[in-house]
Amino acid sequence: MLVKFLKRELRQYRLRRANVLDLAALGHVMMDGWAVWPGSIRRDSVVYSFGVGDSVGWDLEMIERFGATVHAFDPTSC
Repeated sequence: MLVKFLKRELRQYRLRRANVLDLAALGHVMMDGWAVWPGSIRRDSVVYSFGVGDSVGWDLEMIERFGATVHAFDPTSC
């Protein structure tokens, strides 16, 4: 148990020294391949999603999971 803790602490130290974020240590969740920090999202949140293309999975999950209002945009022409 102590060895596992020390390995994790050493990894965190190395990542901080390299100015790299360790997503696992920041309490994120993965949604449709993207990292989201749910602590800042509430039912009254408004999310602007750009470059939607033909994939609205992330946008739908934001609505389903958090109840947020999502405005999705895609500047490409069909």
